[in-house]
Amino acid sequence: MFKKLALLLLSLVAIACYAASTALPPPNTAVIKHQISQMQTAGMIIMQQGDRLTIIIPTDQYFEPMSTRVKGAKQKELKKMAMFVKKFASQYPLSVIKVTGYTDEVYNLRSQLELSQSYAGVISSYLFDAGIHQNRIATEGRGSSEPIAEPSSPNRAALNRRVVIQVN
Repeated sequence: MFKKLALLLLSLVAIACYAASTALPPPNTAVIKHQISQMQTAGMIIMQQGDRLTIIIPTDQYFEPMSTRVKGAKQKELKKMAMFVKKFASQYPLSVIKVTGYTDEVYNLRSQLELSQSYAGVISSYLFDAGIHQNRIATEGRGSSEPIAEPSSPNRAALNRRVVIQVN
């Protein structure tokens, strides 16, 4: 019995040592800052707090008007963003990547939900194409249910039309 317990303990120590030796190297912060700067220049809002990453993509800047077609010039930016999310999420292999679409109050409730779900689905497909397994991606549309700005003017209403990606 003692030998079995000692062997089990020795095995656990060996596994722990192996896991520690295969840990990811520290990220290159200069490269990360540059990538974040590029995404911000492209119109995305990036927030990182510890192990939580949030990216807000304004749909007016990334999608054709009244459509879920990505503007041609923005496809490259979304591919870069997806690779960034993949790299960030690889540090947290158990994390779920939430992709949530939102609209403003212009359409009826059913149309809002469908459009917001479609926006989120398009962005999720970029993440999937970047190599993130679909089981890690949770996609949903919330319509206009969670506005971040009062729609008192067209510019303010545009803030509500967005896709939010969260990795935590």
